[in-house]
Amino acid sequence: MESGKVDIEQLISNPPIPEINPKDEELILLNILDLDKYFSELENPIIINKIPYTSNYMKDIIKAIADNKKTHSLVASCDCGNLVGNYYEGVRCNLCNTVVKNNIESSAINDIWIEIPKEIKAVPNPEIFTILRNWFNIGKSSSSYIDCILNVDEPLNEEFAGYIDGQGFNYFYDNFDYILNFFCNIFNKTASGKKDNNQIKMFIDANRDKLWCTKLPLLPSILQPITNEGYSLKYVNKNIKMILNSIIDLIDIRIMKRTIPLSVKNIEKIMYDVYSKYIDYIQYTKKYKLSKKPCILRQHVFGTRLHMTFRSVIVPIVEYHEGDELHIPWKIGLNVLKYHILSILCNRRNYSMKNAYAKIIKAFNKYDFEIDKVIQLIIRECPYKGMPVLFNRNPSLNLSAIQLLFVTKVKPSLNIKEYNKATEDMLNTYIHDETIVMSTLIVKGPNADFDGDEMNGIMLYEMDEVPKFMPLHPANRMISPIKMEMDDNITLSAQLFVMLNGWVNDD
Repeated sequence: MESGKVDIEQLISNPPIPEINPKDEELILLNILDLDKYFSELENPIIINKIPYTSNYMKDIIKAIADNKKTHSLVASCDCGNLVGNYYEGVRCNLCNTVVKNNIESSAINDIWIEIPKEIKAVPNPEIFTILRNWFNIGKSSSSYIDCILNVDEPLNEEFAGYIDGQGFNYFYDNFDYILNFFCNIFNKTASGKKDNNQIKMFIDANRDKLWCTKLPLLPSILQPITNEGYSLKYVNKNIKMILNSIIDLIDIRIMKRTIPLSVKNIEKIMYDVYSKYIDYIQYTKKYKLSKKPCILRQHVFGTRLHMTFRSVIVPIVEYHEGDELHIPWKIGLNVLKYHILSILCNRRNYSMKNAYAKIIKAFNKYDFEIDKVIQLIIRECPYKGMPVLFNRNPSLNLSAIQLLFVTKVKPSLNIKEYNKATEDMLNTYIHDETIVMSTLIVKGPNADFDGDEMNGIMLYEMDEVPKFMPLHPANRMISPIKMEMDDNITLSAQLFVMLNGWVNDD
C-alpha cells in the first residue's frame, strides 16, 4: 500500500462504529410542526374566513388564494434581475441592494390560514389526527373509530357504551388522554390487535405541546397552482374546490351568529364537515399532486440535480482493474474536480484565479495536457485509491443499487509519451468520449447492463466521511445478508460461485 493511502480492506473488515447518544433515540419519533406557534411567527398571515363580508368578499377570497403576481423559480436572482443564476446565490446586487436567492423557499410559506370558531376549544393537529385515524381504523376500511367520536351528526357507537359518553371536538379535547387509553388498552378491537400501541403513546408524549391547534394552514400556492379570471377559478388541483366550500361554510357560521342563535352542537357538526374536507384536501394533494411521478415534488425537488453529481452511459472496463474502480469522462472530471484543479493551478502553478478559471473553461472543448496531469495528481494524492463516489442506477431498490466506488482515472489520463504521440483528432476523440467505464463484476447489484443504461455518481469530497459509506462498498455485498452463501449481486462465473459457496459453508 502506498504511504498515506487508506487501507480499504481494513475499513471493510473493521468498519467504524458511530457513537450513539442515548438522547438521539428521540429522533426515531416523528417531529410534528406546532401550527399555532408557526402562525404566530409569520409576518402577515391571512385568515381567509375572516375576510370582511362585503359584496366583493368572494372576489377577495379568490384573490387571496390565487395570487397571480407570484412567480416560482429554482433559479436564483436579485429583485431587479441584474444577477441571475445559482452561481450568484448569496451575493448582494449593487443595483437593487438585494441578496440573490431563489424564491422557492419564500413561496412555500403557509401565508393563508383557516381559523376555527371560538366555540370549539381546539382541533387535533392534522398530522397527528391522520396518524391516529389510520391507527384506530375500523377493520380494513378507511373509516376510523376516532371519527365516531368527532362526528356529532352520527349516533355514538354502541360498542363504546359504558366508556365513551360524549362526542365532538370539545369532548375529544377535554378527554383526550382517557380516549387514547381506551383505544390502546381497553377497546378490544384496537387494543388486542395492535402490539405497538406503546409507540403511539410515545409519539403523543413527544408531541404533547403540538397536539392541538386553532388555525389550519392552506397549502402554499406553489403546491396548488390556481389562476383566476374575475370570479372564476382555474384549478390544477381539483380538490381545492372542496376546501373552498369549507371556507364558505365557516364564513356562513360567522354571519349566521349575527342573526340567529347557533348551538355548540350545530357548530360542532359544521366543523366536523369542514375538518374532514380539510384532511381530505391535504392528503389528496400530498398523495396525488406532490408525490406521484409527474407531480411537483418529483419533478422540481426530488428530480433536481444535486451539486457535484454526474450521469452518463456506462461501458465495461476491458483492461486490468479492480472491481471498485470507476473511469469517468474528461468533461465530467473537469466539472466535478474544478475547484481542486483551481486550487492546484493557483497555489502550486502560480496562476491567477482568472487565468486558472479561463484555462479550465477552455479545456472543456480543447484537451489540456497540464490539466490532465493536475487531475492525475489529485487522484494520486487522494488518501484512497481514487476519488470516492456513490454510484447508482435508478431506482435504487436493491441492497447493492448504490455502491461506493473510486474514480481512479479521468479519461484519457495520458503520460508525456502518449501525449506526444497523440494526434489532434485523437485528443478530440478523448475529450468527447462521454461514457463512464465501470467493472463488469458489479453491474448485477444496480441491475445494469451495457446496452445504453445510464448511471449516476455523487462525489464525496469529505474524506473523513468516507468510512461511514463503507457498508455500500461492493466487497460488503460478497456475502448474502439473508443466508451464508455468496451474494448473486456480485457477477462471478458459476464455477467460482460453487467453489466459494463450498468454502463459506465448509464446517
